Amino acid sequence: MNFSSIFHREKLDEYKINLKNEEKPLKIIKRIKTEEGYKFVKDEVYDISQTDAIKHKEKVYSKEYVETMLKGMCARRGIPFIENSSIENIQNIICDIRDNSRAGNFLKYNVDDYAKQTTVEVDATVFAVTKILNINTKNYNLKDICKWGIDKDSRTLKESLKYMQKFTNYFIKDFQTQEKIQKIENEKNEEQEME
Repeated sequence: MNFSSIFHREKLDEYKINLKNEEKPLKIIKRIKTEEGYKFVKDEVYDISQTDAIKHKEKVYSKEYVETMLKGMCARRGIPFIENSSIENIQNIICDIRDNSRAGNFLKYNVDDYAKQTTVEVDATVFAVTKILNINTKNYNLKDICKWGIDKDSRTLKESLKYMQKFTNYFIKDFQTQEKIQKIENEKNEEQEME
């Protein structure tokens, strides 16, 4: 169940979302803060699937489209593009982001923290990005990534997850930038063809 799609009855009314016929609330246990600490209480909520709300569909990218975007991203970064190897291209782009963070060119994020990203964290970031872009990951080896986290303390794991999340977000923003660039180039080409 996706907890970002859970609503209390009041929110359904506020957003004017209707329940489907004969839907009953889900019973959950919620932790609340009190003066003495925390306590657990029962609560009733509705999942978005119990309503008539429109779900946002995830964007589905074709293999050709992803390849075109990756080719442009590699060209902008000055790194070689490898034909028919999306995962390797993503890995090279993420390593370039990491290496540029060491050089002080990493926009927006703390350079010292992100320069520490390890190979396993890069691999985990690559895996996250490939899932977002709907790239087949069945041959991707997660064994080392899973083993790597076993002996880590929770603080180290939390920091690693933070790195991976930031690098994934940065990659996706860069991908979206490439989409905008591609759109502008396509519009220019269409204008030139019309002249």
